[in-house]
Amino acid sequence: MIKVLVVEDSAVARELLIGILAADPGIEVIGTATDGKEAIEFVNRDRPDVVTMDIYMPTISGIEATQRIMDYSVRLGVPPASRRGSPIYSANPSAPCRGPYSGGPSNC
Repeated sequence: MIKVLVVEDSAVARELLIGILAADPGIEVIGTATDGKEAIEFVNRDRPDVVTMDIYMPTISGIEATQRIMDYSVRLGVPPASRRGSPIYSANPSAPCRGPYSGGPSNC
């Protein structure tokens, strides 16, 4: 069973992601967070296998939260909810970057 944390400040998007993930019997959504600060605290406490991370959020952005989480949890997968303009996934926003957790090249 893959344990997932959903991090999204929009209630509509958060519920949509939860519904999509819950449809897979191999995935368990073990929690949600509405900003980066909550996400960091949750990961420290509950150790999910995967975090879906919104990029633009209040308090601490998804980019900053991902960087902090990855500093101490190298086994955790944090797929980006958005890659356009993200310095983590692409120095060039128009480049066809797929990021390190997409199974594709991560040399962006």
